[in-house]
Formats: sequence, structure tokens, C-alpha cells
Amino acid sequence: MPLTLDFGSVGSVEVAAAGDLSKYLGSGIGSLITFAPMVAASLASPIANIPAGSVSTTLNFSASPSWTVAQTVGITLTVAPEAVCTLTIFKPGDTLLTYTLGEDAQPTPVTVPAAAYYVSISLQCSLEIDAGASFSAGQLGVSGNISSDDQFTIANYYAVAPSTTLRDAISQAFGSFVLPFQADSIQSLSAGDYVDFEFTGKLALGFGATYGFSGMFFGAQSGNEVTASASTPVGKAVITAAPSFQVGAGFKLQYTQLGAFRVVTGRTPNGATLYLLNDTSSQITATEDFGITLNAGVTFKTDVSTLQSETQTAAQRLLGGAAGTALGSKLSALAGQAAGDIDTAVNGLLSKGDGQKIQLELMQSRLRENTALFIYDFDFSAGTSAYETAMKGDYVTALSMPGVDLAPNSYIEQLYTSQSGLSLQFFDLLQFQDVTTYIQKTDVTYLGSRTFQIRQTAGVKAISGLFGKEREADLYFIAQCRNVLQSAAVSNLDVRWNAIFTDRNNASAFDETRRTLTTLGLPDAANAVQNYIVRNPNGTIQFTLDIPASALGSIDSDDYLPNGKPPAEPHLKDAANYQAFVRSVAAIIGPVDVIVQTFEQSFARYADWLAFNRVVTDQQGSTRPGDRLSEGNTNGDNWPQGYPPADTASRLLVQTYILSGQAFMNFCDSTKKLYRAVPGADTTAKFQELYQAVADMIRDETPFPTYFLKPSMAALLALANVQLQVSGALPDPSAGGNFAFELQPAVLAAAMTA
Repeated sequence: MPLTLDFGSVGSVEVAAAGDLSKYLGSGIGSLITFAPMVAASLASPIANIPAGSVSTTLNFSASPSWTVAQTVGITLTVAPEAVCTLTIFKPGDTLLTYTLGEDAQPTPVTVPAAAYYVSISLQCSLEIDAGASFSAGQLGVSGNISSDDQFTIANYYAVAPSTTLRDAISQAFGSFVLPFQADSIQSLSAGDYVDFEFTGKLALGFGATYGFSGMFFGAQSGNEVTASASTPVGKAVITAAPSFQVGAGFKLQYTQLGAFRVVTGRTPNGATLYLLNDTSSQITATEDFGITLNAGVTFKTDVSTLQSETQTAAQRLLGGAAGTALGSKLSALAGQAAGDIDTAVNGLLSKGDGQKIQLELMQSRLRENTALFIYDFDFSAGTSAYETAMKGDYVTALSMPGVDLAPNSYIEQLYTSQSGLSLQFFDLLQFQDVTTYIQKTDVTYLGSRTFQIRQTAGVKAISGLFGKEREADLYFIAQCRNVLQSAAVSNLDVRWNAIFTDRNNASAFDETRRTLTTLGLPDAANAVQNYIVRNPNGTIQFTLDIPASALGSIDSDDYLPNGKPPAEPHLKDAANYQAFVRSVAAIIGPVDVIVQTFEQSFARYADWLAFNRVVTDQQGSTRPGDRLSEGNTNGDNWPQGYPPADTASRLLVQTYILSGQAFMNFCDSTKKLYRAVPGADTTAKFQELYQAVADMIRDETPFPTYFLKPSMAALLALANVQLQVSGALPDPSAGGNFAFELQPAVLAAAMTA
């Protein structure tokens, strides 16, 4: 018995026998499909003449039809008598459907093109698997209803010409309706038509078919130079480049996932694009079994030769031409250094978190509904076997078959690249007008944490250069211009100030980092560092302070006079800065010996520093204003009267702390100026002052170069009223490798005083 469209008094039409709704209809089942009266009133009108919003109505079946689609076993779809099914007309510019590409991404609409109209038929169905099977294709595929209340939406979007009458448009849409879970009919759709369906099932999935750059940043000596970098030729090339690309026909790691899914397949001129979406519909019952399953003991391990090849490919496609080739050569030569950091980051996706679910699954649970987990492109000139394989739940095998591509912006691939991809920092962009010359004339350095820095080194001063080849610290302004999960608008670059500390095989430096974290109010991070040190006494700890440049606007100092002389006392701003430094030293370094005790007890006030400065720059009893730009004669014989210690040797050690406090006052002054500096000569001059201030903190008498810089950064954060938190999860202290993490503001001064 056929399905019949009942148009009331104007007659009825049988659904085309060649269409899926007739071809797969259960034996002996027939049904009248009835529509609201408003449909009958407009049947003879061209669809273009239907008033906006006038056709969006329910449709009803006189009996309960069912259709069976065969895989290894049959999948039966049934429309219950009470099911809500709909007919909708979409006009040019209307949104057919939406999907998203990431956790924070805005929905992407699929809209009706100009001069086109769509008829949408949406059925509410139950699903059953024949022969008592769990899944439709062996261990994979579709599963049936979990609850008798479950309803799955199956919809088609069928395009018609504007002149098509409503009667013909509806008849054609029903006659061309394509049922899901099979490839037999997909080729019958016209380009631009869509089939959209929900189901529960188990799928074979994976990640690692694409590769690229997880983040790209502009770096410079001042915040304004960072912003100006976006308008340079190199900056424009980076901003417009795609960050990731497909590099293989298979996943590097595979897993199975049981859950609720939605598939939207759009017919293209050469094949079809399939969007596999997460589905959190309230009409589908979730169970405790839903989730991701990995093979026992599976871990991710980077193959260095593959990494080098993929890095070369990604760099070539990023910039193209000679610039891409040159960047690829430089990066691939160093890529092996990042292998361990890549493994740590990717295995973090596989580690178990709350409720013993792996992080990959937990991150998916936070996604918006209809996020595109995977986007497959099928070329039907190679046949429809790959599409059929995907319909049976085996997306892993489908990807390896001819005529199949995976979009790099698929969420799972973006997530993989965000954990495995390399991050690039582009410096010195204002000095170059040509991308190829820029790449050829700059050096590439691996900073750790999958980050490579591209900048000039010959004849150029950088804070990291003060610390020799080990680069134990660096300070610079930076802004993310593009990343794999989203792109930033150039006009809205978020300029940050980064301070990076790297401790290698140094127990004293390790311990100071632990105490710095405690002082910053981060006991969990401090404990994790301690646990790492116990297990890896010869390891590497790297932490980055990532601070909004705007937070530096609250750093202040007493300005010198136009003639270069210090102003008259009191220097209240410098005094606040000096005393913040002393408090930080007391908290982080502590009274470890008599030298530090003498500094903390006898030179804790700005007035104490002033007494010292007047003696070394002038004489006992001097009333000159303090001159933080001058160290004077610091031979140990010149010492403020009445201040300890008495012996010259001890004085030389104590004044190391005093002069570092003086350097910190200059550090605050240069930070203030650099924050406001304009690109060019002004920035160069201000950066030189910052460079000199940091250089003055590096003392031969200290056990390691960053001895005073860590307390200085803690003091600066206190002055800026910035509280920090760990960005993301801390590394596992027992995992080995480098222990790298980032700190970002939890509360800014503006929020704290609101």
C-alpha cells in the first residue's frame, strides 16, 4: 500500500514509488499524510509567492508507518501516531540549520542561497535494531531506543525553484526523501540538498589526521609595537593564513565512542559533506555506558621523523613559496626538541579526570549542542563505499578510503592540534617589508612548551640574552593573532606581558620557584613543583606569567626632571616600589643567613635605602634627593653611619640586595614608560632602560641569575594588584619530562576594587 499525500478537497498524490519513503516502507503499511488547511489554500501558488512564515505546520500520518534500512542487520524507523512531524518552507536568506566548531565558537548558520527555496520535512521516529543485535554493523553502528520515550529527528531539506507550485514542491520533497544510515540513495540528492538525522550508537573515531600551529603570536618590546605588527606585511600574512592542514589519511590514535549523535549530510557537486555533531537532545535518553573507550594501556607517542615532515608541510602551507620553505626548514630541524612536550600535552587528553572519564570526554561534555566533532568530505567519483562505511559507524576506516578528506577545523582535530601543534612567536616585524626576507634574516629558537620564537638575535638586545645560552628568563609584550580554535580580530588584539622563567637542574632555583608560587597564593602549584623536584632533581621547570598589558598601567614611579636630575624628596612612588621589593624578598628568599637578615631588618624602608644612596653617591650627612639611576661608589667602605654590618666583606654582600632593590625601582619606572611607548625609537630607548634594570639585578654574588628577578616579578604583581591562577591543569609531577605551566590573572585590580 502506498503513502499518499492528502491535500483535502483539492485531491491527493501518491508519494513517488522510487523514493525511500515508498521503497523501504514496511509491507502492507499505508498511510494518508494530512496537512493543515492553510497548505491546501496555497497549493496552486508558486512557492515564491507564499507569504513569509505562512507555511510551517505539522503533518500527520493516518497509520504508523515504518521503514527498514539494511546494514549487517536491519534498522527499523517508525513514526508513532502521536509523533510530531513538520513541514516548513524556507526562503532565501533563512537559516536551515546551524553547527558550531568549538567550545567558545559562535554558531555557524547554513542559509538558503539567493533565488532558492527549500521544503523541509521533519519526522519524529523511534529506532529498533533487528535480530536482537546491540548494533547495526557488528560491534559498531546504530543502536535502538534506550527508552520507549526516545524520539529521533530525521529531516530532509529539498531545494526547489521559485516558480514551483507549493503542491509540486511538497510532492517532490516527499518523493525525493532520503532515509539515513545508507548510501544507496545519497547520490539521488541534488547538490545543495541535506539529510539530517539523530541516533544513538557506537562509532570508531580518532584524532591526528591533521597538523598545524596551535597558536601564532606577535611579540615586541612594547605593547604598541605589538599592535603595530598586525599591519606589517608579515603580520598580514600570518593573520590570513590557515593554522592547520590535513597531513595524513589516518588517525594517529583511535577510540570508540558510545553516545548520541547527529549527522547532517549536504550534497555537493562532486559528492557530499558530512557533519558528525554531538547531540544532547532532551528527547534521547543517556546512559552510564555513554562515553569514550580506549584500548588498554594506550598512550600517545610522537614519531620524530613524522613530526619533522608534518612541520615542514604545515609551515610550507602556512606562508607558501620561499618563505614557507625557509620556515619549514628551520622549524623541522628543531621540531624533535618538542616531541616530549607534545606527548605530555596529548596524553593529557587521555588522562582520567572527574568520575574517571578521560579529559577528551570531559571536554566534549562542555561543548554546545551540535558542535561539529568531525567534518568529512566525500568524493563520489571514487564511489560511495567510504560513505557507507561511515554510516556503519567506522569513521576510522572511512578516512583511509579513496576520495575522503577530513576538515582541519573539525572540533576533535582542532583539539588535537591545540595540544600537539607548535606555537609560533613572531618578533621584529616592524623591521621587514617582505615575508621571505623576514624568515631568512631571523633565527628560530625553541622555548619549551611547544613554543618556537622567531626573532633577530645578532646585534639585538633581548632580556633573555642577559642569561646566556640557557635563557633562564625573558620579558616581552605579546598578542595572539590567531590560533587553531579561533581567530582574533586584528583591531581587538589582546596585548599581554609575558615573563618566562626556566630552571634547569638547579636545586636552589627550583626551591625559589616553589617559594615564589607560595608567595603568589598558589599552594597547589607549589606542592606540585615540590613533588616534581623529588622525582626529577635534574629536571626542568618552566613557568610563564601571562599578564594583560593593561595591568601595567597601575605601575608608577617618581619622574626625573627634564635635566635628568632626580626630583626633590619625598619620592613616595619610588618608596612604595622599594618597600614592595623588600617584602617580596622577605617572603620568597627569607632570612636564610645573616646577610639577608641584615638587609630585611636594617634596609627595609625607603629611608634606609636613601641613607645608603646618599653616602655612595655623595657623602655622610648628604641631603641630596635619592638617585636610583646612580649606584655611586659601592666599594664597601662607603656606608651609612649607624647601619650594620661593620666589615667590608659583609657590606659588599648586603649591598647586593640594596642595589637590587634600587634596580627594581628602575624596573618599575621603565615598565611604566614601556607600557606607554610608541613604536620605533621611543620604544627602543625605553626598552634599553628596562634591559639595564634587569641587568642590574643579575649579581655575581647570587647563586643563580634569576635570584632577584622572581621576587621582583612578585613585587610588581603586588603593586599592580594582580592575583594569579594556574591556566588549565598542572602537569602530572610523576610523568617526567619538563614541568611547564602558565599563570594568568584571577582577579585584576579593577575587579578587586569594584
